[in-house]
Amino acid sequence: MSSGPVLTEGARPPRNETAPLGIKVLCVGAGLLSVGTIYLGLVGVIAGLTANPSSTLVGPAEIAIVAGSLNLVLSVGQLIVLLGLWTRKPWAWTWALGLYGLMGLLRYGQGDVFVVTALLAVMVYIASKKEHYR
Repeated sequence: MSSGPVLTEGARPPRNETAPLGIKVLCVGAGLLSVGTIYLGLVGVIAGLTANPSSTLVGPAEIAIVAGSLNLVLSVGQLIVLLGLWTRKPWAWTWALGLYGLMGLLRYGQGDVFVVTALLAVMVYIASKKEHYR
């Protein structure tokens, strides 16, 4: 007796199958962090817009606006990708690897080795789950 269909190499899992537990844990954790980062991005943009303009071409207010806007864009993009991973959309796998790679490059530029290592581990895990996103 068989308990269900047996998948062969390269076969696509049934669409009614849910995302793997590790992906769900990643989605919840990263989603909570994204919501916090959206808040901080909004604070940065608002602080930059309400600050006194500097006499230099690019001052702290302008940097806060750019950094806050970048945080907003990346965090909203991450929420969209996480929703796609949770619902097993085929595009989400590719976008997740690209987004986490971009985030890793930005953190590498800041010298944050711990976060870069964690993002690399997340990318390796997501890459190992490709068969769920075909």
